[in-house]
Amino acid sequence: MGASNSVVECQLPKLKVAGSNPVSRSSSPSAHPSRLRVRLHWFLCIIVMLLSLTACKPDPLGRALKGEFEPNVNNLVILGYCQSCHIHRTLNPSEHRMHVRTLYDRVPYTTTTQCRACHLVSEDTWNMKHRKTIFPTDVAQNRYIAHERRFLKDNPELAKGTQ
Repeated sequence: MGASNSVVECQLPKLKVAGSNPVSRSSSPSAHPSRLRVRLHWFLCIIVMLLSLTACKPDPLGRALKGEFEPNVNNLVILGYCQSCHIHRTLNPSEHRMHVRTLYDRVPYTTTTQCRACHLVSEDTWNMKHRKTIFPTDVAQNRYIAHERRFLKDNPELAKGTQ
């Protein structure tokens, strides 16, 4: 007897019939994102969102230098910032204020009890903030007249020399 082919083996697949065309199924990891990749994506999104929220947090030093807190709180915030530096770690605020007053030649520097009289934050054209110290030489050259006027307007008792 000769070899004969089975009828089923010789028939071609029927066109446009469900299940008759072979379908390739990819098992490569790039075809479907793995759970780890999805979790990593969400984790990164949450981190970015949290960082953006902390970036909006107002700077307490900037607020203290603008006088947004009570004077004693302003001084504590500014002092904390100064003492975070290795140079000013042992800074004694009452001694510092008493000594610094003698270096200046006019109000508000000679009568103030607030650190922000000599320290301020300014913004440039691009809204970048710069912390500045008003030194006696700057006062002698009238470089910070606008700051002095604002400070005295906010603290009228200093203009009269009552403190």
